[in-house]
Amino acid sequence: MSINEIFYNASSADPAFAGVEFLEVKNYGATDVDVSGWKFSAGITIATPDLGLPAGTMIPAGGFLVGTSDPALFAAKYGFAADFSFAGTSLSNGGEQVTLVDAGAAVIDAVLYDDAAPWPVSPDGSGPSLEFNSDASDNALAANWHASLAAFGSPAAENSIPPLPLVIGAPAGYPAAGEDQVLTATAPVGSTIDLIYKVMYGAEVTVPMLDDAASPGGVDDGVYAATVPGAGEGELVRFKVAAARGVQSASYPAVGDSRPYDGYVHADSEWASAQYPVLQWFMEESVYQDMITNHRCDDVDANATFVWNGTVLDGGLMHIKGHSSCQDEKAKWDVELPAGYTFDFGAPYSYPLKGFDLQNENIPRPRLGWEMIGDSGEATAKYQTMRIHRNGSFFGVFGVLENLDSVWRANHGLKDAPFYKIEAGGLRTYDTLAAFVASGDVVKKNPDDGDYSEIYELTQKLALPDSPAKWAWLQDNLDLPQIANYTALTVAMRHWDSGSKNFYFGRSPVTGRWQIYSWDLDGILNNGSDPKGDFIFPSTDSGQVWRNLAKLPGFTQMHYRRARTLYDKLVHGPQLLARFDELTQAYAGDIQLDFDTWSSRRLSSSRTTTVKGIQERRNQFAAHTPNPIPTSQDPNASLVITEIQYDPAVSQPEFLEVYNPASTAVDASGWTIAALGSGYTLAPGTVVGPRAYAVWTSSDAALKSTFGGTPYLMAGQYSGALDNAGEDITILDGARVVDTVTYVPQPGSDGTGASLELIDPALENADMANWQVSDGPLATPGGPNSQVLPPVTSTVFDFGATWGYAATGLPAGAWSSLGYDDSGWASGPGSLGFNLGQTTTVPLTRNRWTYYFRHTLSIPAGPAVLDAKLRFKRDDGAVIYVNGVEVGRSNMPTGTVLDSTKASSGLGSSKANSIQELVIPASLLTVGENVIAVEVHQYTAGSTSDLLWDAQLEITR
Repeated sequence: MSINEIFYNASSADPAFAGVEFLEVKNYGATDVDVSGWKFSAGITIATPDLGLPAGTMIPAGGFLVGTSDPALFAAKYGFAADFSFAGTSLSNGGEQVTLVDAGAAVIDAVLYDDAAPWPVSPDGSGPSLEFNSDASDNALAANWHASLAAFGSPAAENSIPPLPLVIGAPAGYPAAGEDQVLTATAPVGSTIDLIYKVMYGAEVTVPMLDDAASPGGVDDGVYAATVPGAGEGELVRFKVAAARGVQSASYPAVGDSRPYDGYVHADSEWASAQYPVLQWFMEESVYQDMITNHRCDDVDANATFVWNGTVLDGGLMHIKGHSSCQDEKAKWDVELPAGYTFDFGAPYSYPLKGFDLQNENIPRPRLGWEMIGDSGEATAKYQTMRIHRNGSFFGVFGVLENLDSVWRANHGLKDAPFYKIEAGGLRTYDTLAAFVASGDVVKKNPDDGDYSEIYELTQKLALPDSPAKWAWLQDNLDLPQIANYTALTVAMRHWDSGSKNFYFGRSPVTGRWQIYSWDLDGILNNGSDPKGDFIFPSTDSGQVWRNLAKLPGFTQMHYRRARTLYDKLVHGPQLLARFDELTQAYAGDIQLDFDTWSSRRLSSSRTTTVKGIQERRNQFAAHTPNPIPTSQDPNASLVITEIQYDPAVSQPEFLEVYNPASTAVDASGWTIAALGSGYTLAPGTVVGPRAYAVWTSSDAALKSTFGGTPYLMAGQYSGALDNAGEDITILDGARVVDTVTYVPQPGSDGTGASLELIDPALENADMANWQVSDGPLATPGGPNSQVLPPVTSTVFDFGATWGYAATGLPAGAWSSLGYDDSGWASGPGSLGFNLGQTTTVPLTRNRWTYYFRHTLSIPAGPAVLDAKLRFKRDDGAVIYVNGVEVGRSNMPTGTVLDSTKASSGLGSSKANSIQELVIPASLLTVGENVIAVEVHQYTAGSTSDLLWDAQLEITR
């Protein structure tokens, strides 16, 4: 009993029957077999109440059993009824395991088919079915299956005559130039076999392959041979084989193979000088010239052959790509390898590729961006610079960029997820769905069903007037952590050309929420040579999605906090430039060769642009800190577990709620909560706003259904389960314990819809006495619990407080630390300075650039300090320390600050007296004595200069 035929992906050439599927089982035995109760344990599910074949189902000796996913469509196509239905399930177009078991669950047969070599590839949408050879061979092996001769297969009938057994032996790697090559074919004795070959784009030559005394192994041993004369350096030799014996025939490449020819390339001495890996591309010169002249911007494909590490893939397709860049002299190309075949390029790629882009940059600056995306924790395409040879000669240096195609999606958990490329318009909307589709603004990549209704709905929602209802819809339908990570990355690398295009929209396969993915990073880190200004938020002038996100309550706080995290991690230090040098310095010869060929970019000038591009990002982040970009996150940033729904009512979901009691957003990306599932890691972009909530749930859809929406941060869906008997819930930032609660079930919270809630976030949540069962029939995810004690803000010291100051020069020792002895310093009430109407006059010293101040303060015992704000006046610039740790700068340059460092600019009296605000990490303030130390820097140090310092500190606890 064998699985005998699989029709998993009908051709779309006949739209009426494009949905036909069937699976055929054949009884190869001599007796009838009762298959009552037999089932499929993998691949498909029989549509009966018990998922098994009905009682009395028989397969006669030599007979067939055929099942289909659509009985009516099957009957309309084939004229008879299928034996069983697997409606509600389907055969995977990408291949899968299909397992047939008997009524006792013993495996009868199993086939793991695929749509890629070595399996025949034409059954994947080209017309034929996948047929077993029916020759008593092992149907688990790809070699024993073939494409049906008939379109739509042969259900309930004998399969096509299996091909003649044929195995080809061909040169491996790169044979030496000029050396003749012997090709062999192993086939039954008595076969007639022809070898057809061509060198480069010459005429085909046909020679017989003989099983004579000169062939390997001698006469009549089933090994046939023919010789191909040696070709020149770097020349491509392509070949195919035709064999016949009686009624059987075979070809190589086989019927259904997407490659017209196999082949090999003779070695080329030019490769010895290559520094980057060499990828070869062959295209007839007349075809290439036609593409360059007539098909730059129309996506018309041309046939091409590609070679990597000696593997020849003939029958590939490529077209020129790009928006305005399709007119570049050195074109960009989109490459699709022949169906079912891939190249395994190795690192940095994580898996073999079936399609990729040849990006025309000879300098791999875009790779910095793709690696930044990966380093942020987001799914990213991989990029490798390669040296491209066309038709045996150097062509150029290109970036080989992985496509966000079915292979990429399958390897990043998005195999079946809707996926759209945004080509223009930034998700602008149209009056009708038809007009939207016709615009070409959006191209649907997956599934290929022509249904644009869901993303059209998104554009319609984005175009609505601003309102609470609109914001609620966006909260319920956008994956805000993922999108915050995207927007922050866009800013960190200055991906300026992403306002109306150059990104993808997809739907999370877990929650169905919309997500955004980057594309086309060739303009990043460009030193601001674009029209986008400071670019600290994506382009609200060119895409309505960004305009809506800028207005969505709470999103900008997520964006700017995540941007700060990514800047600190990826841009602030020396690593970006060091990586650029690592990717270029050893390859300077190839880069120069490309410049000599295409007048592209010199390495020296590109490095200068990269240096300036990195510095431009540093300057903009410094200029917009602390507002709107916050200072670096407190290393002891905290979230408080405030509600636990561990045993919900039927049809309701579990959830875990946390609260951020601070006045600044907390980036919890990469933190872990093991209670939500082994190794559960918080998604990149998980940023909890100030005094706001975040919720994780076992079902996002059920959460929205039960509570009428998610007007808070829905931070993720988990696959684990909270223990109904109680357990530890611990939030970890690496090894640091952020918060931990050991909950114990309470009467009234078991299966009723009520939850366990912390009475107030200010209380110690490790003590179960501070927890209660929520009031009412439902829990309260993402909102205040039944009782909340409001935080209290108090002034620790006010403007006019007394400060010590160093009367002359730079103090010796660690003058900003808590233990420093400042008893010899002069002191006086604020404001302090000279020439600005100060209360206490500090002596003016000509050519003195910096003045030093200290204030000792005491924090009384009480609840934990949630946040602290220092408000201050300064003239001209200031660097501020708490207990010896720098916490902020105002009107000061980045980098090392010396006593001779000038302020960034001079301030007039009105600006000097304007109040600035700095959020101080609460963890730096301890109960008891603390010190705030300040160095105030001048912009000029002559006799007419002025100086001012005064401050106020507030804390919330």
